[in-house]
Amino acid sequence: METKRIKWGILGTGRIAHTFATALQVVTNSELAAVGSRDMEKAIQFASEFQIPKAYGSYEELVSDPEIDVVYIATPHNLHETNTLLALNHHKHVLCEKPMGVNLQESMRMIEKAKTENRFLMEALWSRFLPNIIKTKAIVASGEIGEVKLMTVFSRYDRKTGRNIVISISIFVEDPS
Repeated sequence: METKRIKWGILGTGRIAHTFATALQVVTNSELAAVGSRDMEKAIQFASEFQIPKAYGSYEELVSDPEIDVVYIATPHNLHETNTLLALNHHKHVLCEKPMGVNLQESMRMIEKAKTENRFLMEALWSRFLPNIIKTKAIVASGEIGEVKLMTVFSRYDRKTGRNIVISISIFVEDPS
């Protein structure tokens, strides 16, 4: 049985949109189908760089494309709510770059709209899917190390390698014995 290819639209053409488009190229069941920008020339340039078949000169045009399944919101933080609601109002699933909203009220309005439209909405916090995070969650959930009272992780992004480097991890547990 063939898996349906998910058709993505990227809303915005800045640095984070470039990073996302690059990463999406290795996802086997996904296709970068369109890009939207407030500037048609930027949309065309971005589409050319990533071999995207459609470029739109407005966000409205992008979210109106019936072929797009999911929209990745890659605009400045203060526009996340407006752009996410625009996509949800056009019945699109949404992956919104961090932070999803600039405050709790914005985030809650987006969540409520996604529920109303029965659409998937997620903040683009990719680190939750890393194998080490999944394994850590499983160990904590099992109680193997006792009851975790506090866990802190400090990391930094290394632009040369494109990876997060863990600087310090502290885990405080209640002794299970």
